[in-house]
Amino acid sequence: MKDNDIALNYVVPGGLVGILTEMDKQSNFNNDFIGRFLGIPGKMPESYTKILVKYRMFRCFEKNIDHRLDSQQTDWNTIIVTINSANVTGFIKKMNKKYLLIILNDQTCILRDQKIVISRKIKDNWSLMAWGEFIRGG
Repeated sequence: MKDNDIALNYVVPGGLVGILTEMDKQSNFNNDFIGRFLGIPGKMPESYTKILVKYRMFRCFEKNIDHRLDSQQTDWNTIIVTINSANVTGFIKKMNKKYLLIILNDQTCILRDQKIVISRKIKDNWSLMAWGEFIRGG
């Protein structure tokens, strides 16, 4: 891995890093690799499309959501889940006062007990709705 001409032993989110692959540059034309993992097969974290999250709602959302905690309505639950530097769209499948079951639109690597942030679209803007910890995936 390199940053310009400097060899790197590790990288952190928030920068552009060349991984010295033979991949076509056009495959990342729309920044499709943002927040994605690259590593040695068998040594990577598991990837999931369904995650269980222990969450805490931000106060400004508690009043608006309380009456729907046990609801399975789908008209209001499209979300963005931020995991490390990756923003992954998905929807809330089930919700109670302690846990969210989230279906992600893209397979995503995530570690147990990892912190995540959940955003919801209100009118034309995305707003932080809740934060939590990844419990398990499927």
